[in-house]
Amino acid sequence: SIVHPALEVMTTTNEEDGMSVAAALSKDFLKGRKVINLDSEDYDTITTGAAGACLQFHRFPITREPDPKGYQWYRIRIDGGLGGHSGVDINKGRCSAMIPAKAILKYVCQEKEVEVSAIEIGEANASIASKGEIVICAASAATEAIRKQIDNVNRQLRESYPQDPNISCSLETCDGRNTMIPKQAIVSLIDSLNKVPQGMVKMSETMPGMVETSNNVGRISSETDHIFVSTHTRSFIDADMDSLSKDLANAFRTAGAESEVIMSAPAWQENQQSPFLRLVSDTFQDVLGWRPRMVAMHFVLEAGFFVQHYPGIQIASIGP
Repeated sequence: SIVHPALEVMTTTNEEDGMSVAAALSKDFLKGRKVINLDSEDYDTITTGAAGACLQFHRFPITREPDPKGYQWYRIRIDGGLGGHSGVDINKGRCSAMIPAKAILKYVCQEKEVEVSAIEIGEANASIASKGEIVICAASAATEAIRKQIDNVNRQLRESYPQDPNISCSLETCDGRNTMIPKQAIVSLIDSLNKVPQGMVKMSETMPGMVETSNNVGRISSETDHIFVSTHTRSFIDADMDSLSKDLANAFRTAGAESEVIMSAPAWQENQQSPFLRLVSDTFQDVLGWRPRMVAMHFVLEAGFFVQHYPGIQIASIGP
């Protein structure tokens, strides 16, 4: 018995992996100009704006070397981090597992009797890495120095990241591998990571307490013929996001990597005083008995593409 105009329902399949569906919408695909987007975080919130985002993959080509005979094999495990979403959690003082991983890899590069066979850091491209592991082999004489270095890294983590108290590194024996990563490739990886910001880059001057621009290294993974790195850059200012993304790609290319843009989605900002958003807020009040908060969030939504494709469209994003 509810009277309503024509309804259109659209679902997309890869919002997390590139937003290619939203990016490729034809100009005449949707007729409506009022959108309820079911992709926000909290039940008591109307999201009225979202940062743009650029996801890039970087690959360092490698030719693996045979393992040195007579070395002992170890797994350096990084674990216990809080992790979180690389947008909404990026300014909460959480330690990415990339931080201790970079310190350990830098140390390994300087040691003649230590080699790296495998690197696996991070769980997802859009997440703050909470764990990882580095498989190494070392001469017996180098083992004690490795343990001391791990102790140093753990001490630095406790001092620098009190909000993330359980992240730590440990050393354990493991089965041997057949091939090693050339040290020069790891040197190149470290050189590029040193030029890449991890975490908040700039706070917003117009939205108090909101991160305006950030970057997160989501994953590092050693494959048969390359080392893979993903970066996720976000900003409410599209020009700043584009500029930082190009700087990152240049840093990786200079170090010898090939870079590929997987997704580049625009930022989006709605007028919180619009009649449409007031209607959505009034409906929350009528149905649930309370008014939701209206906030912009430092994550990316497909809404930016909708605004690009359909002039005059109005969007309210709510938690499903």
